[in-house]
Amino acid sequence: MGKIGCQPDVVTHTTLTYGLGKDGRTEEAMALLEEMYHNGLNPDVVTYNTLVNALCKRNKVEEALALHKEMGKRGCQPDVVTYNTVIDGLCKGGRMEEAMSCWWKCVKMA
Repeated sequence: MGKIGCQPDVVTHTTLTYGLGKDGRTEEAMALLEEMYHNGLNPDVVTYNTLVNALCKRNKVEEALALHKEMGKRGCQPDVVTYNTVIDGLCKGGRMEEAMSCWWKCVKMA
């Protein structure tokens, strides 16, 4: 894209992130997020949700939780999809107390 003068935007990066995550290549997907930051792009809630989902599906709940916190610090507020994905990952990992705590945060947000 760069060779023809077309710079990738948030949608392009999110699409690539989705594909990498679906293929189980979460480390590469996270590297793509870092590239977005480096290039001055602000990931949106869809970008973060795509990554959180990919991490949870690979049982990387700690990384998903860290990303959940980071998105808020970077000015992108988690939405109900973010919370549902994190809650699902926590439940599947047997972390019910944390899942309930996350659920309460989601309820208060609504």
